[in-house]
Amino acid sequence: MHRGHIELLAKIADLGNRLIIGLNTDKSIRKLKGKYCPPCVCPESCK
Repeated sequence: MHRGHIELLAKIADLGNRLIIGLNTDKSIRKLKGKYCPPCVCPESCK
């Protein structure tokens, strides 16, 4: 998840009161994108 995802979720929050999302595990992301895919963003960088 990167900052753009977080900003999008914040905007979506204004559209309703329920949201259903699906997330892949780190293992499945590495399988899809390769082992050199960057890890999730640290929460500190999303402030």
